[in-house]
Amino acid sequence: DEIIFDYAQKLDMVLVTQDIDFSDLNYLVQFAGSGLIILRLRNPSAQIVISRLLDFLETYSSIDMTNRVAIISYKTPRFYPSL
Repeated sequence: DEIIFDYAQKLDMVLVTQDIDFSDLNYLVQFAGSGLIILRLRNPSAQIVISRLLDFLETYSSIDMTNRVAIISYKTPRFYPSL
């Protein structure tokens, strides 16, 4: 996980993951760098993942994700720190 996270940060990319290991928000917000999007969807199909990500990007594309974590579920996305 750390290697992937570091790689995304070096390339100034927002990391998108479904990995539950990325769940310590207090830790993550400190080191979110370019940003982190965590998908919290139960047994999603590829179509649902793509749909939720596209909806998120269309709605929140103007948000600066630097040092921010977004959690996408079936409800309204949550941001840490909050918007």
